[in-house]
Amino acid sequence: MKLSAFQSLKIGFSAAIIVLLLSLVLNYKLSLELQDNVTQTEKRYTVIHEMDKVLYMQSFCEGDVRGFLVTRDNHFVTEYYKNKKILMEQLHRLNQMQYSTRLIEYNDLVKARIKVMDDKLNLASSGKVVEGDFSMLVNKGRVLTDSIVGLKNTLESYEMKLLSERAAEVTSELNNMKYVLLFCALAAVAMGLFTVGIMKKYVQEKQKRLDELQELDKNKNKFFSIISHDLRAPVYRLVQLTKMMSDSYKMNSKEDLSDMISLSRSSSIRIKGLLDNLLTWGKIQMERIEFNPEEVHVFHTVEKVISDLKDVSRSKRIELVNSVAKEPSVYADSNMLKMVLRNLIHNAVKYSNPNSEVIISTIVMNGQVEILVRDFGIGMEKEFIDQLMKMESVYSRSGTASEEGSGLALIICKEFIEKNNGVLSISSQPGVGTIASVTFSSYTFKTLLQYDHS
Repeated sequence: MKLSAFQSLKIGFSAAIIVLLLSLVLNYKLSLELQDNVTQTEKRYTVIHEMDKVLYMQSFCEGDVRGFLVTRDNHFVTEYYKNKKILMEQLHRLNQMQYSTRLIEYNDLVKARIKVMDDKLNLASSGKVVEGDFSMLVNKGRVLTDSIVGLKNTLESYEMKLLSERAAEVTSELNNMKYVLLFCALAAVAMGLFTVGIMKKYVQEKQKRLDELQELDKNKNKFFSIISHDLRAPVYRLVQLTKMMSDSYKMNSKEDLSDMISLSRSSSIRIKGLLDNLLTWGKIQMERIEFNPEEVHVFHTVEKVISDLKDVSRSKRIELVNSVAKEPSVYADSNMLKMVLRNLIHNAVKYSNPNSEVIISTIVMNGQVEILVRDFGIGMEKEFIDQLMKMESVYSRSGTASEEGSGLALIICKEFIEKNNGVLSISSQPGVGTIASVTFSSYTFKTLLQYDHS
């Protein structure tokens, strides 16, 4: 199917939007990375700058201590404590950055150096200077100063190396952006092609759905045509019989009247069955059939169906035999199962020879219950069974007593069987008879499965 200009425009617009969105996402990601790089750079430079300030203020404190030791002027003591306070504030700010464990080590060394300066100042102020103690403090201070300067240089070199590596990474990312944008363009083309494929698939599905609806409409017209044709004959016969009874009531004998009443009843039953099937089929198409699966005892259901069909079977002198054991039960909707069995048994009677029998039995195996309806009638050819099971068209033929049928009942049966997760199968031999079987899940097996899963 050829795409319209509007559809092509929609595809192009969709591809452009996709490219725009991808570009925005990539630009946003890149801006975040650049912002993070700026933040990290500022943080690293701030750390280096703060370490320089600490080292600079430490040298001021050391100068104040040396000045007091040389001049014994208390002015240097005052300046020392003022500069020490500034130094401690700087250390506090540096410590709050929580940048790395090496920075904590740097803070600890500076604090140790401050303690040495405090000890030297206190020792000099006391007037009890012991040469050995003082020399030890001087040496310790020199060692700490060397350690602080060395650690500061190491950290600064490390941070500068990281800054250089990060700058190289950003440069590489910028250089790779053209490949990313190329990828976006290719992705947009791919998305456009994908959209075209999806739209074609959508059109095909819509066309398929339209074909299905047309097929359903065709079948519906065929069903109504069959129903109207099959209804006309029994309704017309019923009207004629009632007219005859009304016009010649006094002239007819009791036997004639009884025959006409019996024929009228047969026509009424035929009309009722056709109307029931038509209404049921209509509900199926409108999905208004209630579905309530539960435990259904097969024996009692068959007994009920046999009771409903006894007049039909008696008119052909056909015995309905219920050979179902009383134990089996299936998981199905009881009304649907009853209708399925009624139609299968009715068909068996319809195509059975007079003075024969229809046997209903069950086979229980592997968690399944198979219900078999066997007749000894005219049977069917394999080709006819194949056409019947396809359900593509409505097939019907007259019964052994010239009973008419629409074939709609079998379609309804198949709908109900599938609704209950069942399987329908038919085997037949011309001149011998037919076996129609339906298989459902055993209620006991279904209950055990639900119990295991719970």
